[in-house]
Amino acid sequence: MNKILNLIFIFVFGFFINLSLQNDSEAIVCVTNADGAIQLTAAGVAGTQEKSDGELAPFQYPNGIVDDEFNSNFADQCNAEPLFYKMKVYKVALCKEDPYVASGLGSPRFESCIYLLNNPDGKIVTIVKGQDENDLLDGAELVIPTGEYPYFAMVLSNHLHVKHKQDYVNNDGTTGAKMWGNGDNTDAQRKTCYTTAVVTTITGDWAGDATYQNAHLDLDGNAVTIVDSGQDGNSRLKCVNDNSETDYDFATEIIDSFGNEVGDDHTADIDNWINYQSKADLYQGVTTDISTAGTFMAANLLQNNNASLATSFVNAQRIAMYLNYTTNPPKISENTVGIKLNIGTTMGISLDSAQVVVGAVVRTWMAKVGVDPFTVVVQVQNRDRRGARGRWR
Repeated sequence: MNKILNLIFIFVFGFFINLSLQNDSEAIVCVTNADGAIQLTAAGVAGTQEKSDGELAPFQYPNGIVDDEFNSNFADQCNAEPLFYKMKVYKVALCKEDPYVASGLGSPRFESCIYLLNNPDGKIVTIVKGQDENDLLDGAELVIPTGEYPYFAMVLSNHLHVKHKQDYVNNDGTTGAKMWGNGDNTDAQRKTCYTTAVVTTITGDWAGDATYQNAHLDLDGNAVTIVDSGQDGNSRLKCVNDNSETDYDFATEIIDSFGNEVGDDHTADIDNWINYQSKADLYQGVTTDISTAGTFMAANLLQNNNASLATSFVNAQRIAMYLNYTTNPPKISENTVGIKLNIGTTMGISLDSAQVVVGAVVRTWMAKVGVDPFTVVVQVQNRDRRGARGRWR
């Protein structure tokens, strides 16, 4: 066995797989200006641009990219890199055999896994854009047997939290856009929209449902309050033209199903599994620093024992993520001195709009934010041949 010191959680810019958008769609980054502001098209500013389903869509994907769901280059939702991404992690493990049971036919099998973290109470991890070197183990030592680990597993709360503000510009790339957020009732330039402390669900259900809300607890252990999202008073971002974001805070999305919404039946079967799919195939309009070639991802929804498959929207309280590295799987040797977990945040948030035209006024409502689970690329730090300090290979 080889002792691994100071396991480091280092976050770099990369792609977040989309498990959470409606109808199993996959959001894509939109056209932005040089400063990263999302740019409306000319037709989007005018309120005349539609997706193939007839819904107004003020944005556009770059380079002619067409989404899989609506077969359209026009978009009403865009991915972005959140300024803050917070999650509660229960298990992190390297595995010699596949812990995932295909198609939701069984609970995960962690027998071959070596835990880097196994905390029944969970550990809160906050990813801050542009910062790294978060110590997952708080300086504790870790022993990992030598060998090859082609599988990686993580179990985390399905309550995902982002804190973000996003600029928007018109089609000229410079003029601030007239965005609409919660509390707005007049037409004006509002170029910056930001998150507030609200809780939504991926299915869009459960607002005011006591059974659901009492089962899903926030980070302080209190029952959550679910709100609807959409236009008018249900718009969940706020939009300003200055720096008056006095209630700027974390928004929470609960990922309680991987499929379509099915209504408010507590006992309804949920889609609690996603079979392995290629991560490299999902890079659309994104430049990343870490390659995921040969990386495949699967997922389950689990109950709060961190082990059993979820059977309802109420007891779906964890996400189990599994990665299979078919190219260059992590290998622990006698020369290993550290492990680096590269997690990207480039696609960590989906900014969803609901545009309507009232008379001659175009209202581009910022309806909600969707929070997307992620992938991990594992890098092993080995000591060089001269026995000097480790370096990343």
